[in-house]
Amino acid sequence: MNEFHTSLIRHWREWKEEPKKRQRECAAIQKAERERELAIENWEKEEGDVDWVRKVARAQRVKEAGTEVPRKGEYPRAPNSAMEVLTQNSIP
Repeated sequence: MNEFHTSLIRHWREWKEEPKKRQRECAAIQKAERERELAIENWEKEEGDVDWVRKVARAQRVKEAGTEVPRKGEYPRAPNSAMEVLTQNSIP
């Protein structure tokens, strides 16, 4: 074989490999995108689980405290006189 045939065969092999190479690159890009999406989903799920745990714990505390717990933005009443303070802190 002469140099022309060798060159022609080499170019043909390169031409044959190009679609496979592009397909591998595309698959790698798609895999990276899927992994990124899964990472985001897992992160969101973990954050949701943390929020859910906080919500359940808060609901449990409210349930245990009953009606004595003030609503959001409200403060407990201050005693009107020193006598109320004494009666609240006295031992029966």
